[in-house]
Amino acid sequence: MRPALSVSAFALSAVLCAAVLSLAAGPAAGQNGTLTVYFDPAWTQRTGECPGPIVGSLYVVAENFDMYVAGIEFKIDYPPCLTWLADLDIPPVTIGSSPNGLSMAWALPQNGYTPFQVMRALVLWNCAGCAVPNQRVSVVAHPVSGYVQAARFPDYAIVEGHGRASVACPDVALDIKPGSCPNPFNIKLFEFASGEKPNKGGVLPVAVLGSATFDVTEVDLASLLLEGVAPLAKGGPKVVDVAGPAVDGGECECTTAGPDGYPDIMMRFQSQAIAAAIAPGYEGDRELTLTGYYLDGVPFEAKDCIRIVGHEPVPMEFTGEPVLGNVFPNPFNPVTRLTYFVPESRHVRLAIYEVTGRLVAELVNGTVEAGEHTIEWNARGLASGVYFGRLETGGVVDIKRLVLLK
Repeated sequence: MRPALSVSAFALSAVLCAAVLSLAAGPAAGQNGTLTVYFDPAWTQRTGECPGPIVGSLYVVAENFDMYVAGIEFKIDYPPCLTWLADLDIPPVTIGSSPNGLSMAWALPQNGYTPFQVMRALVLWNCAGCAVPNQRVSVVAHPVSGYVQAARFPDYAIVEGHGRASVACPDVALDIKPGSCPNPFNIKLFEFASGEKPNKGGVLPVAVLGSATFDVTEVDLASLLLEGVAPLAKGGPKVVDVAGPAVDGGECECTTAGPDGYPDIMMRFQSQAIAAAIAPGYEGDRELTLTGYYLDGVPFEAKDCIRIVGHEPVPMEFTGEPVLGNVFPNPFNPVTRLTYFVPESRHVRLAIYEVTGRLVAELVNGTVEAGEHTIEWNARGLASGVYFGRLETGGVVDIKRLVLLK
C-alpha cells in the first residue's frame, strides 16, 4: 500500500524561492477553499456505500479558492480497505517527495474560481473484505504546515483551505435504550400515536456510540434524526460516555456494556413520535435508522432494533360450539398464532386464503382431540396484505381476518 501523500505549494523553478519564502508569512484570511475526495469520473462524492472489490479513479478536486492557484499542499489519509495502484494525471512539476508527502505545482496557474482536478490515482476499493470500521478517505492538514493551503498567483502568497472526506463504509454504532437488551417498545404506543392517548408513551433514550475509530465530536448534533424524527430539545443531544458498542455488531445486536472511555451522543425521542413514523406496528424486531451529518457535511447512518411487544391475548370464552378464536399477534410479520376450540374429538380443517379466495396454506386437516388448540403460521415469502383463516368442522364454519405487514 502506498504511504499517505501530501502536496506542497510551489511554483516552477523560476519562482520556487518566492513560493518557499511565502510559507513563513502564514495563511491569508477570508478564503473558503476546499479540497474534496471524489471517486468516479463524474466527480460524485462517494458516501454511505461499501464498494468492493472495485477498481476506479480517486480524484482530489479544488473548489471555491476564489483565485488562480500556482501550487497546493495537503495530505491524503486512506484506510486499509483502499489499495493505491498507480498515480494518474499528476502535475508536471513534482518536488520534495518523501514518506510524509509530495510537493506539486502547475506549469500554468489553475483557475480556482471553478472546480479543477488537483490529482487522480487508480485505486482498488474493497470495503466488503475489510474488517476495519468507519472507512474514510480524507483530505487533511499537511503534516508540516498544519493546514491545507495553496499558493496564490501571481504573488505566491499562501492561502488557507480545508479538506473534506469521502465516506466509503461508515460503521456508526447506535444503541437504543442503553443498558437494555433487547429494547422493548410497547405495541400500545401505536394506538397512542393515532391520538387515542396523546400524552402517553414517555421518551425513548438513544445513544450514538463513539469508539477508537469513530469520534462523536465530528458529528453535527443538529442534524440527527431517528426515522425522520428530531430528538427532544429538552436535555437535547449531549456528549457523554454511556455505553460501549456490541462486540459482534450483527443485525439487531444490542449491548448492556457500560461506559467504555469513549464519548457518546445521548439524546431522547418522544416514543409516540417514533411509533407514528414507523406505524403500523407488529410484534417482533423492527430496525430503526438514525441519519446525520459529519461537521464537514458528509452524511452517515446508523441502525439498531427495537422489539415491539404486546399484551397477552384475552382468554377465549367457550360456548360449547367450535370456534376460531384468537389470532395473535395481528397484524403480524411473518409469524402469528391461531387458537381454535372444538367441544369433542372430530375432523377439523383450518386453512388460510388470500382475499381472491386462493388457498395459501393448510394448517390442520384431520381429527383433533376435544379442547383448545394453538397452531403457528409462518407467512414468510408471502406479500403484505389481508388474509383469512377459515375453520371448518362438523358443518360449522368460522372465519378470522389476518393482516400481514412487512
